[in-house]
Amino acid sequence: MSPGRPGTEKALIAWLADVAVHDPAALASADGSPARNIEASGLDARSHAMVRLAAAVTACDCGGRATGHEQQVSAALDHGVSLDEIVGVFVALLPTVGAERMAAAAPAVLRALTQADPGLRSG
Repeated sequence: MSPGRPGTEKALIAWLADVAVHDPAALASADGSPARNIEASGLDARSHAMVRLAAAVTACDCGGRATGHEQQVSAALDHGVSLDEIVGVFVALLPTVGAERMAAAAPAVLRALTQADPGLRSG
């Protein structure tokens, strides 16, 4: 059973329990190519891209480097996520991860956005 695919509550809980104990088979079921991961997640591609962007932002230990965010910003834009929605991810994360983490991630995400669309550069 793949995570995110239709299944019983018991099967989904069992998958989470297997992940909790680092079961290689459970982890492998959601690993692999981006397309396979999107399918396994059960999310639509736009939602998946926003979740991955949020994860990259919250995991940011980037010191302002864009390298960890370029792929996630690019994937989000490729899947139709708007600039408003990317900013919305930041707004939604702020109360949970705090201003310091957001301020650390913002320059990298901004750089990735302006690389994707030079017209977004300010002033």
